[in-house]
Amino acid sequence: MIIKDTIFGDIQYTEEDLLLLPLGLVGMPHLTHFLILDFEEEHAFKALISTEEPGINFLISDPRNFRRDFDFSLLSPTREALKVENDEDQAVFVLCTWRGKFTNTTGNLLGPIVVNVKSRKAMQVILERGSYTTHETLSSMADDSEEVRIEGSGLKVG
Repeated sequence: MIIKDTIFGDIQYTEEDLLLLPLGLVGMPHLTHFLILDFEEEHAFKALISTEEPGINFLISDPRNFRRDFDFSLLSPTREALKVENDEDQAVFVLCTWRGKFTNTTGNLLGPIVVNVKSRKAMQVILERGSYTTHETLSSMADDSEEVRIEGSGLKVG
């Protein structure tokens, strides 16, 4: 299959490449099929692209690349819905808002996307506890004593 994207141009993909979010994203429940793509340059961001509505793209990142203390417990109903048996079966991403440069970029740590890396089924969860917000400045999350690195998520992306 091929979709035309405003950033990546023509994208060829197979059914196995799709990420399924049966409930969609908050505010966009009608969009349930996505691709995760790497940018040409290696950095901590990826693109989450709707295959149903060309031009609907999101910047995403693993929150632990920026805030090493990011942690939450996946509640049983979500764990069961995604069929996550252990932590190695999941990858976690946050939706990011690019504001012209890295230091102004924010991440929604209150609404991470949890992915079962085996089945490629995902769900956006809303965290009710913790000190996270929907607009955490990514640059303030990084530990100044360590270089921010891209860490493998276990999820094969296009």
